[in-house]
Amino acid sequence: MKNIISGVVSKIGVDLVEEKNIYHIKVEQNPIRHTVIDISCIDKNLDLRLAPYTKRIVSALLNDEMHSIRNIVNSAILDPEVKGGLRWPLGKPCSGDRYSVIGVWHMIAKKYKSPLLNLKARHVDRFDFKVTIDESTVEVNLKLRGIVSHLQEVNIERDSICDMFKYNLRMI
Repeated sequence: MKNIISGVVSKIGVDLVEEKNIYHIKVEQNPIRHTVIDISCIDKNLDLRLAPYTKRIVSALLNDEMHSIRNIVNSAILDPEVKGGLRWPLGKPCSGDRYSVIGVWHMIAKKYKSPLLNLKARHVDRFDFKVTIDESTVEVNLKLRGIVSHLQEVNIERDSICDMFKYNLRMI
C-alpha cells in the first residue's frame, strides 16, 4: 500500500479525494437455552442430558438490546498492536449472555481521482474471535474512466484502446 500511495499515485496524476478510517464490529446473539433435562435410564446404565438451544431471529431490536450492543461498542479500546485494531477489557466483548463480539475489522481506505482514473486503495485488518484467525489484506481497485469513454465512441481502433490500457497500467 505504501508503494502504491508513494510511488504510483504521484506518477499517474491522481488527487486524494477521500480518506476513511473505519472499524467494523461483528456482534452475534448468543444461543438461548430453552431447558436442560437430565434423563436417567437405569435399565440401560445410561445417563442423558438434553439441552436444546436456538438462535432467535431479530427483526427489530428493543431498547435494552440496543443498549447492550452500545455497551459492547463503547467499551472497545483502540489498540493498533492487536489484530483488528480494537480490544476489550477482560469480560467486556460480551453483554451478559445475550450478545458477544465475533469479529472485528479495521479498514484504512483512500480514494484518488483524476479525469481518466479512479483509484481506491484499502488496507483491511480482520480478526475472527470464533476461530481466532486473523487476516490482513491490501486491496486496490482501479477504474479506467478514460478507456470507458473511448469504448463508447463509434469509431474506435482496437490498438489505441490497448495502448491506452497499457499506458494506464504501466506504473502499477
